[in-house]
Amino acid sequence: MAASYREVAASLGLEVPADDDELRDVLEADVQKVASARSRGKGFEASAMAP
Repeated sequence: MAASYREVAASLGLEVPADDDELRDVLEADVQKVASARSRGKGFEASAMAP
């Protein structure tokens, strides 16, 4: 998963930590942010993505 995340981040011009443990911390923080936003009703809903 780290390799995929690094590839996507690079394609978006984002920097990621070189250390896998630091990258895991970043990923965990991102997941918590998304979960928190979803619990407040700010997440992406499937219906919003439909054409």
